[in-house]
Amino acid sequence: MNWTPITMHFTNTLNAPISGVEVQAYVNGSLITSSVSDSNGNAYINIEEPTPFMATVYYDNVPIYYVNVNSLINQPIGITIGLYNVTVLFVGARNQAISNAKISLYRVSTGPIYNGTTSNTGTAGFTNVLSGTYLVTAQYGNLKYSELVTINGNDVITIKSDILAIIDGFPITTMEALIGTLGLGGATL
Repeated sequence: MNWTPITMHFTNTLNAPISGVEVQAYVNGSLITSSVSDSNGNAYINIEEPTPFMATVYYDNVPIYYVNVNSLINQPIGITIGLYNVTVLFVGARNQAISNAKISLYRVSTGPIYNGTTSNTGTAGFTNVLSGTYLVTAQYGNLKYSELVTINGNDVITIKSDILAIIDGFPITTMEALIGTLGLGGATL
């Protein structure tokens, strides 16, 4: 008997196809086959017998869906994956843009991690960010600032720091400026 592959069609929330989505098909806990979606967002699962299977869907090496599939289905299975464009804005104590800061977005518990560097406008842009809860970290020199955020749409995330100024690549925080102003810098007589 000739079986036609089961088609799984992957799109983002704007209905655009997503390539590179991996699907692993399991029967009774054993991996039977796997497939990766093509540029049209289609992954073809070759099941050789009429057996229900569990499909595990991975995006960026992260398991995001578990789907029970009846192998006798004869139409594409559509799955929408929440992928978004995210901009991180890193600012100082006076809301000034902080450029050349390292930005990371870590999807809590599962990954992935997205990394970037802020431009002279203090922004770093990320595309195709998987929806979820993220620890967003901005680092300039040895200073780190983090926020826990939920990403479920195209967002701008602002990370505010206590950096008052940057002089020759060295950040001056509000606390350091206060200590300098009060003369508590450790000088002795």
